Amino acid sequence: MRRPKIIIPFSKFYPATGGGPINSLLGHTRELMNLGYDVKIITTDNSISDEIHVTCNKWIDKEFGKIIYLSGVFKLIKHIRLVVVEAKQNDIIHFNSVFSPYCFLPYLLLKIFKINIKVIWSVRGELNEDALKFKSWKKRPVFFLLKNVMKRDEILFHATSEKEEKEILNVLGNQKIVTISNLFYLSKIVKHKQKNQLLYIGRIHPIKSIENIIEALHFSKIFKEKKNKLIIAGVHEERYTNYFNNLKSLVDKYDLSGLVDFVGSIQGDEKQRLYAQSYFTILVSKTENFGNVVLESLSQGTPVIASKGTPWKDLETNKAGFHIDNSSESIAETIDKVLKMDEKEYVVYRNNALNFSKQFDIKAKFEQWDNVYIEWCSGIFFKNRFYF
Repeated sequence: MRRPKIIIPFSKFYPATGGGPINSLLGHTRELMNLGYDVKIITTDNSISDEIHVTCNKWIDKEFGKIIYLSGVFKLIKHIRLVVVEAKQNDIIHFNSVFSPYCFLPYLLLKIFKINIKVIWSVRGELNEDALKFKSWKKRPVFFLLKNVMKRDEILFHATSEKEEKEILNVLGNQKIVTISNLFYLSKIVKHKQKNQLLYIGRIHPIKSIENIIEALHFSKIFKEKKNKLIIAGVHEERYTNYFNNLKSLVDKYDLSGLVDFVGSIQGDEKQRLYAQSYFTILVSKTENFGNVVLESLSQGTPVIASKGTPWKDLETNKAGFHIDNSSESIAETIDKVLKMDEKEYVVYRNNALNFSKQFDIKAKFEQWDNVYIEWCSGIFFKNRFYF
């Protein structure tokens, strides 16, 4: 059986930094290669540290596929042109952003030139109502055009949760959708004594509601009393400097200096140690299509407090954490609850967290994607399905 040839265009790729999709795509493409797929990744040198050397403007063979990192002033134009050229020679194109020009511009040109290639589109949380509000003046004209083209095209949309599936249907109407959670290589468990610290790890961005966590510490009855800390690990884009400064001002306002540490970007083994030594991880975003941080934390046995804006309601079902409103009062109440846990109850939560994470093991679950690519390419009638 011949597996389809796949191209994946994206604005940035490993070893770039900058969010969950990069990590998800790295594991995804590695597993495609392990199954014998022909994978081509068309990307740029965006968000790659100056300290890391990558060969640019030339195809390179890697364990995750054949990849080209485009650079220079006109890299977007080169990217679009190359995607159109490669689309004529491949079976499936898999987009991973709705609003990135590295995805929507090539897609529109494929339609204009009537290039026949099967399309899979992972929307990565971008169709959520709250996400659509950010930079809405830029998104509105793009989306008006895209939506009208998409509705007439045959696209297989990918959602990572039931929540995201509903968002796609609400925005685009009746569409073909496959729902598969993000899958990961589970990290090696780091043995580390827990510290009296809570952890936020991720982008410093208004959609993450980090200010609510800081305010919750002020409302908490026992956070200061037990001499706990909150570690905030992550960086902000320049346009969110004011937001970052406001967070630091809140820390001062609530007399939390010394109890809240901004530690910047943490990667690799150091990140795993940070998860392992933290008491709970907190993710209370307004919205998340998945929330890779939750799974990363669970895989180190660290339970999670997640907001109802994330799809992690099963944290409570599995007694691996809490799924709550993201108001400061609700967060404070939950923080007090977890800090009051006796050791026996806390150990149960840690063990459950570890067991729950195994449901997202890419090695065990990737055949879901194998089936999707083969069926979509072959033209077999595709019925919406839910794998999460």
